[in-house]
Amino acid sequence: MFLSIFGYVLLFDFNVRPSGTEWFLLFWVFTFICEEIRQIVEVTVPVSKKQRFSRLHHIKCGLYDWIASSWNWIDAAGIITFIIGFFLRYGVKEELSECDAYVVYSRCKQNETACDVECDGSDLNQLMYSSHAVSCISFIFYSIRLLHVFQMSKNIGPKLVMIRKMTGDIIYLMSVLCVFMLWYGVVSQA
Repeated sequence: MFLSIFGYVLLFDFNVRPSGTEWFLLFWVFTFICEEIRQIVEVTVPVSKKQRFSRLHHIKCGLYDWIASSWNWIDAAGIITFIIGFFLRYGVKEELSECDAYVVYSRCKQNETACDVECDGSDLNQLMYSSHAVSCISFIFYSIRLLHVFQMSKNIGPKLVMIRKMTGDIIYLMSVLCVFMLWYGVVSQA
């Protein structure tokens, strides 16, 4: 549900100021933050009867366990990029130019004849586009995070493990392929 709503916002409802749907998504991301904090705090640390550790040591052990999981790194990247993309738009001035792509697109959505405005394409708000790009990167992280759910499946899970292990081999193959493409490209261009 989260990815469906987030995808809708990125495709159809991304404006200068966040809509109510985006505020709902921000609340949902806040619940993700609370879950990550819970994972850190509620780790079980084996303690013998002679040893009594402080709460700070308990949290430190939980933080080490949290950092050890690559899925938690993806969670953190998704949360951070979502928050940056959400609040980066507040640096955009209130009114966008008539030739900005967001204004032209929303105008064309409402009325097909309003698309015929003469614009040279040089009037782009970089902060708005940066906000949209960072939000799209956040969507990528959350989509990758969905693979963790599929890992529990008895059919899809082993295939995901095989793909993860083959990725290392593919990186070596791609580096060799890049060498061949580089010398071929340079020689053919020269």
